[in-house]
Amino acid sequence: MRAAFITGYGDNSVVCSGEIADPTPGADEALIEVRAAGTNPVEISMREGHFKATLPFSFPQVMGYDTSGIVASAPAGSAFKAMRSTLGYPTAGLVLMPSVPLFPLASWPANLDLFPLKKPRVFRRSH
Repeated sequence: MRAAFITGYGDNSVVCSGEIADPTPGADEALIEVRAAGTNPVEISMREGHFKATLPFSFPQVMGYDTSGIVASAPAGSAFKAMRSTLGYPTAGLVLMPSVPLFPLASWPANLDLFPLKKPRVFRRSH
């Protein structure tokens, strides 16, 4: 499956994209069909290795802590149901369908459209 990942600790030169193995969710994980994802500013420091003593990576490491999407599958009895919108802070959002722990996810209210735009837009901050 296609993903953005890092191949080691370092600067932007370790950022790559390519194919990785399809995820196999564990008993307490959900598969999320990612519709939007981004990197958190802290991830730059993580990529540079500033947190490797407390949060060590195994490589290739898929980044993307800010994610929204559709639940593809979830464990029976969990609060997450297939085809429901979700958002959260999984640790591998820059992949098409990550397997993620349930604890950082939240269900999106059914009466709100999580994806109202028909095509992507780029927003820029003016300084």
